[in-house]
Amino acid sequence: MLMALRAGVGLLALLVVATACTGGSSTRAREADRRSDSTEANVGVEDVNRGGTNGANGAGGRRTPSPAPSPLTAADFVLTAGPETTGFSQDPPQPASGPNSVGSAPSSMFDGAVATCAEATDAQIGASSTGDADGPVFTHDTSGADLRSFASVYADTATVAGHREIVRLDRFAGCYGRALVDELDSDELGATLIGTETVPPPPGATDRITVTIDTVTAQQQSFRTYVDLIMILTGRAEGTITLVTPFQPADPALLATLTGQVERKIAAQ
Repeated sequence: MLMALRAGVGLLALLVVATACTGGSSTRAREADRRSDSTEANVGVEDVNRGGTNGANGAGGRRTPSPAPSPLTAADFVLTAGPETTGFSQDPPQPASGPNSVGSAPSSMFDGAVATCAEATDAQIGASSTGDADGPVFTHDTSGADLRSFASVYADTATVAGHREIVRLDRFAGCYGRALVDELDSDELGATLIGTETVPPPPGATDRITVTIDTVTAQQQSFRTYVDLIMILTGRAEGTITLVTPFQPADPALLATLTGQVERKIAAQ
């Protein structure tokens, strides 16, 4: 029973991250192109009647573009082993995107079935990320709870601000829960959505979504599973923590501790 339980929780957790992870798409690429075109159009000729030379390059008077923001590395913003993960054992990371991922999962909760269901606009979705990273996989030594994280970085703060708007849409939590169960319901694991809710997040987090699911393994063993999705969306970085716990909801104190580690990393960007 324990092995089947952990296998079921692990598969669910992988799908949670796959549904929440960020990936490029044609929609985001088109928006990036539009942003690029707009930026180029706004870098025009300096008004020579102003009489000043600040920001001008030579006699032509073209305005000097603002320097590009310093690059960020997504791997700097994932959850890593430390005092916060006491009681968990670390496994090698399992990618939520790429050739070894669950191929049918949406590319991102900000660009795919979830965003479409929540009626997010192209402006809110914004440009593609400039980098993504999966964190290590942790399994709780006694309960079998599965803990993972994912991070993305962007070229500007406007994209992250748009994503904050998306997760606060009235339909978002329900759309996310339904997308997760649609991906989960397979030959390996049956799933019934019991409920989704947007709840007050731990200190430092942007939002928290909880999803309650009744799951049935291929061996016809059933159990209730609780999913916590915690998002820290600040500046040009986004960190997501997912905790999947069988039988009972997650401990709020644990969620606050985990959030604190990622929030401190994102605050230092």
